Amino acid sequence: MRRLILIAGLMLFLSGITSDLTAQRNSNIGYYTIESECLGSELDGSITLRAWGTGRNRFDAVDQAKKNALREVIFKGIRKGSPECNQRPLLPEVNAEMKYEDFFNRFFSDRTDDYKKFCSGKDERLDNKIFRRGMGDSKMVTYSVIVRVLRAELKDYLAGGFSPQREPAEINLPSVGIVRQEKINWEYEIEPVSVGTQGTYLIKVWSYSRNPELAIEQAKRNAVHGVIFKGFGGISGVPGQHPLADSPNLEVEQAEFFRNFFANGGKYMKFVNITNDGSVAAEDRLKIGKEYKIGVVVSVNVAGLRRDLEEAGIIRSLGSGT
Repeated sequence: MRRLILIAGLMLFLSGITSDLTAQRNSNIGYYTIESECLGSELDGSITLRAWGTGRNRFDAVDQAKKNALREVIFKGIRKGSPECNQRPLLPEVNAEMKYEDFFNRFFSDRTDDYKKFCSGKDERLDNKIFRRGMGDSKMVTYSVIVRVLRAELKDYLAGGFSPQREPAEINLPSVGIVRQEKINWEYEIEPVSVGTQGTYLIKVWSYSRNPELAIEQAKRNAVHGVIFKGFGGISGVPGQHPLADSPNLEVEQAEFFRNFFANGGKYMKFVNITNDGSVAAEDRLKIGKEYKIGVVVSVNVAGLRRDLEEAGIIRSLGSGT
């Protein structure tokens, strides 16, 4: 009998230790940053995320989850979950959060609620994971929330002062759009394939992305960018082309023009077309580390592009003599 009592006592002691460890683990979860997870892209510039937030109650925790989701989209990129979300941050600049601290303090302020304009309630719902902090922070709760982030609109807002339901003059932004620094991150290679008709060239563009479909779409933008600012060498039967830009600093000098020109749905699309319905040969789809290097052949209307830039006063005409 004494032996049974000792065994029972030992089992109760061990179960108490396990319960304490479990409670401590759950009570501390609020102190850790849980990375937002991509659930999918809506193919309209918005992405659906599972984000986490901690607050005094459910409402505070949900608001904090939205802020955390936006903060990761802006400064870190979404790297967890589905690869459909654009994994590059909107602001890749080192220490951007610190450099633009005053702006983002206002942006995330509960008094202005500017950040809420970029979180759609269309998919919003609480996930079934709730953790409570113990001990001194017993009133704090952590929720996971499904939220849709309007990434494309957020990017436009940061770049040029656009804000839904507000006049641009009311927005106190830096004098140059803070996302414009992203322009220095063009990453691609171009090579000629053949000469087409009426001033067009077939060009193979190698683009990099963790999402092969995004790399295919980005190829069109990269091809036009390369013709304007880089040019390309010649091959047998295809003469090389100097860049259309007549100044090495043209992209900076005409930042506003090119920001609009290369925006989603921008004017650059008039001068480029995907060939072969965008199909990519097996040898043109290379896995490099965590990224894909995708080769796509596009047709660029170089003559039309030059004419358009000349008429806009961005580059000098060939016959100007200056």
